[in-house]
Amino acid sequence: MSDTFMSESEEEGGDFSASEDEWLPGKSDGKNKRKRNDSSDSEAVSDESDGHSEDDEITSKTVGKGKQMAKNNQRFHKSSEEEDDAVVQHDNSTPEDRKGRKLIAKINEASQAYVNFQDFTKTLETAKNHLESATKKQQQLTAGNAIDISSLLAMGEKSSTVAEKPVHSAKGTTSKSRKAAKKQAESDSDWEEVEEGAEPASTSRAETVQITLKPELAKQKKKKCTEIDVEAYINRMINREKRDAQLVLHKVTIIMGIAHGNFTNGVLNSPTLLAIGNALIPSERCYPNGRTNVQYFQQIMQYYREIVDLKDRRMFVNSWKRLTLEKSLRLQLLSQMANCKRDYILMFIILLRSIGVQCRMVTSLQVVPKVLSNSDLLKVVPAKEKMKVANDTKKNVESDHDYGEEKKKKAKASRKRKSSPVEIPQLDGADDTESSRSNRSKQKRTSAVPPDGNTKVSKEATKPIVKIERFNPKTRKLLKNPVLSTDDDESNNKTSSCNKLNLWIEAFAEEEQRWIPLDVTRGLMECVNEIVQQASTPMLYVLAWNNDGSIKDISARYCADYLTVTIKHRIMQQWMDNVLGPFRGGKQCAARDAAEDRELNRILEERPLPRTVAEYKNHPYFALKRHLLKFEAIYPPDAPTLGFTSGKEPVYARECVHTLHAREVWLKQARTVKMFETPYKIVSGRPKYDRSSGQMLPSQPLELFGYWQTDEYDPPTAEDGIVPRNAYGNVELFKPCMLPKKTVHLQLPGLNRICKKLRIDCAQAVTGFDFHGGSSHPVYDGFVVCEEFKDVVVDAWHEEQQAEEQRAREKYEKRVYGNWKKLIKGLLIRRKLQHKYNFDNLVQ
Repeated sequence: MSDTFMSESEEEGGDFSASEDEWLPGKSDGKNKRKRNDSSDSEAVSDESDGHSEDDEITSKTVGKGKQMAKNNQRFHKSSEEEDDAVVQHDNSTPEDRKGRKLIAKINEASQAYVNFQDFTKTLETAKNHLESATKKQQQLTAGNAIDISSLLAMGEKSSTVAEKPVHSAKGTTSKSRKAAKKQAESDSDWEEVEEGAEPASTSRAETVQITLKPELAKQKKKKCTEIDVEAYINRMINREKRDAQLVLHKVTIIMGIAHGNFTNGVLNSPTLLAIGNALIPSERCYPNGRTNVQYFQQIMQYYREIVDLKDRRMFVNSWKRLTLEKSLRLQLLSQMANCKRDYILMFIILLRSIGVQCRMVTSLQVVPKVLSNSDLLKVVPAKEKMKVANDTKKNVESDHDYGEEKKKKAKASRKRKSSPVEIPQLDGADDTESSRSNRSKQKRTSAVPPDGNTKVSKEATKPIVKIERFNPKTRKLLKNPVLSTDDDESNNKTSSCNKLNLWIEAFAEEEQRWIPLDVTRGLMECVNEIVQQASTPMLYVLAWNNDGSIKDISARYCADYLTVTIKHRIMQQWMDNVLGPFRGGKQCAARDAAEDRELNRILEERPLPRTVAEYKNHPYFALKRHLLKFEAIYPPDAPTLGFTSGKEPVYARECVHTLHAREVWLKQARTVKMFETPYKIVSGRPKYDRSSGQMLPSQPLELFGYWQTDEYDPPTAEDGIVPRNAYGNVELFKPCMLPKKTVHLQLPGLNRICKKLRIDCAQAVTGFDFHGGSSHPVYDGFVVCEEFKDVVVDAWHEEQQAEEQRAREKYEKRVYGNWKKLIKGLLIRRKLQHKYNFDNLVQ
């Protein structure tokens, strides 16, 4: 090897190939011998690649000159084939030779890095081909709406494992060399390919690893954040407040009606009025002979109508505005003349009560509706409709402000259509053609001619006269109405509802044991239908005031649609019972009220079947299968039908509708399902939330059982001092009868600590469940222990309480004495400082 060649190789930075004897590296001491065989070529290459990490500079320069390295690679293969079996001689050369060999070794290491770089280039091309094929497959699957994730992952893993091999073998290459290699792989196509012996291994490795992912778990759709319509939300809040206020107003009007009835009934029981009413009876023979009956009420009502006159046929007339009700009734009784129908009815009640007849004042309360109509509520427009209206408005505005050529063309075309000539055929054959505008102008001119025939008028007098309406039609109609001058005229113009008969009488016939309705203004008896026709609608609350001041709700007797229509417009019956609770009758009239309740129930049962399907819903006596709730069923299955609807749907009695429960719910009611019972009904249960996965689990079938399929709960028995528990280590004590036998329930706080010290078995008692925080939580109340340990546990608990009180007292005393100690020390320090520094003589 000449000096010239060496200098060229140094300048080119490692573009050199030599024989096997020249480029093999040796040890520093010159005594290393190494053999190279055909079978160990790969090992030598790998050893050299691992040992050249310190020569990264030469490697980076080598990667920069690709074409020259390709030529050197060919010479390297040629020289390696000629001197494959050569033996490395001992290093007896001069220091200059050793220096040259060391340089040759570095150059050869760079050449080996280039060989590894070629392997990486080929592998990169293979991975690129795999990636293109995988991309095509993915596009095809996406077009067909089917993604095989497992195969896609397998292909990606296969290509990645193939690309990992050259990175491991060419450990000394830098990121800069990899980028340069990637650019060369795309641009240079005339490089020589090198065989890869490790490629089958990487392929087999990719085939052994498989990953399968579920599409629904691998990719979860993110919920879209919906925008809040503030206007709609505010309108809903306002409507909610309006509904609540309307319900409160409905209740207030009921209470006010009850209060007014109490006041009026108290006036009727006035002793003064009763004495005057008794004076109207001509003799003692007019008193009832024995028990009252319908015939006696007919006679006395006829007598009252003869001796007392009705002055005005209106329902209410306040003739004496400054007089109270009691004074007004007293004057009318003395004069035997009633001012209005209301006073006429009240005076007859006084007459009947004066002779000891059980007589009721019956009133139909006039209350405001419970529910507001849709016209009184704000309209809540959905967001979609708002967008549609906004788009339509925008289009209209754009069309109105469109001043382009198309708009002008449309305007010209419309004007042409409007001004099309009108042909008028004439008898003389003349062709008179005029536009509609000219005809209208002629008509205006002819109409503007004065009646005296003077055709000479000014231009202003032919102009059209436009009438300006300053009020809308509604206001104009109100202005045209005549002004009411007196109160009598105003009352005559009121609606007929003010003159409705909402006050009447019921008298108790002792022989028939029932209440008889009386219409004294018309002299009718047992006239329920006539009274209903004369009363105001709707009839919701009909209350009756007895002689003793008690109140009875008798709406079922007068409301024909009480079970279907009326009950939906009434307040909750529980609220009504609570309001009327203080005004219930005493023990004397308890039997009479019970008999009346039975009569009212019979009246309701005798009512015909509802006319529409909607009236069957929540009906207290009838039911349809379509209206059954989720946990309701008809038992027995072959229950008799009471009739059929117009659609041939069977009608069942409400008594046949039963509520079903699951096993756990029956257990809370101290009942257990019998053995080998078949569920009477199976429904889908409520979906449950799985905290581990963070998702709602699908609903599972839920078995429901009826009351007839259950038995009373038989509690277990405690044995050997052990309290029987459930699966959670507690005692289910939803009802007192569920207490295990031979145990006691002690509601003593902290009892479990005492039992633990005494080594006595103790279990918490679960008395129910509380729903808060999005889930149910058990409610614990006391502890359950065996009855033989009751006295020991209770005594120990009391001793523990005394000890706890003693500790609390000692703690309190220690705190008190500590505070006094601090105070005294502070005073002593203060006194000491005063004497030392003479604080008292200082002038402030």
